[in-house]
Amino acid sequence: MKNIKNTKKLLRRAAAAITAVSLLITPFTVPVFAAVTKSPVILNAYGDRTPAGTIIRFSKSEQTLSDEFVGAFKRFDKSLNITALANDARFTTTKVFEVFEKTLIIHPELFYVGLGMNFNVAGKVGKYSRFVLNGLNYSIAQAYFDKYNTRVLERAQLALDYIKDAKSDYERALLLHDYLANNIDYDNATRLSIRQNATVSRQYIMSSGMYGALVTRRAMCAGYAQTYKFLLNKCGIPCEVILAPSAGHALNIVKIDKNWYNVDITKDDASTLRHDRFMKSDKAFDKLGYNNGLRWNFPEAFSAQYDDPAYTLRYRNDAAASLFRTLYNISLKDK
Repeated sequence: MKNIKNTKKLLRRAAAAITAVSLLITPFTVPVFAAVTKSPVILNAYGDRTPAGTIIRFSKSEQTLSDEFVGAFKRFDKSLNITALANDARFTTTKVFEVFEKTLIIHPELFYVGLGMNFNVAGKVGKYSRFVLNGLNYSIAQAYFDKYNTRVLERAQLALDYIKDAKSDYERALLLHDYLANNIDYDNATRLSIRQNATVSRQYIMSSGMYGALVTRRAMCAGYAQTYKFLLNKCGIPCEVILAPSAGHALNIVKIDKNWYNVDITKDDASTLRHDRFMKSDKAFDKLGYNNGLRWNFPEAFSAQYDDPAYTLRYRNDAAASLFRTLYNISLKDK
């Protein structure tokens, strides 16, 4: 079964290459991480048009706490004393963890940060009640960070190079959707492991972020979603990660031409590449069984402009689809 799945992936990548050639004016071959560029990793193919800000909004005190988290993570600190800030802002442990979680969502580059912490709130520090965060943890040692981060950025640059001739934000979003789906295998083993053991492993952290999606090419839903956000943001396209905690799932919301649309690459990464969940309205997602009560009041996706599958198919080449079907049928006969 594994060989069949790998064959399907390779065939999808071949079809994606032909589709990309027909879609863009300048011919190129879809990179499948076979070779990594050695040029400087700058990730600014579009002048680094990363949108300013995010649709996750912090209060002034929450922003200060988020900045404290980012600084601590970049220093690989194991603890963070927020006693004065937490007391002045009247933060609860629930609020602190919410800011922690949101910080990781809007900073995909923090792919190495673990998910746990301990709260030390016993005793007094001067006039304040103690509020110290202990047990900040990381999936890689600080000494190896540059090596791991360079790998991530090199692979991200490959993805950006792949779409550099796209003619619209819709095409960029479509090509990156297909690129990630074609190059990532869903990490079902890690998902099952966390359900059975209820412990957060190093592999779980890596599969939940860009390292798993871009380097090992094994990721869970959060890895797909975080990477898509990072790449689209680098193209100047607003994109955020939505968490659906009741379903234990992560997906994206993308803004194209002033309207927001839902994207779920994980679900579209089936045995054959699909676009059932690409650039769809809330109404379309409701019909697919999604719960609209997603977290943190993300903007609603009203526009149904791309709900009709024919819109996406318009950008895909009939010859590529025909070739894929032929190769796919041959591979099944061989089995």
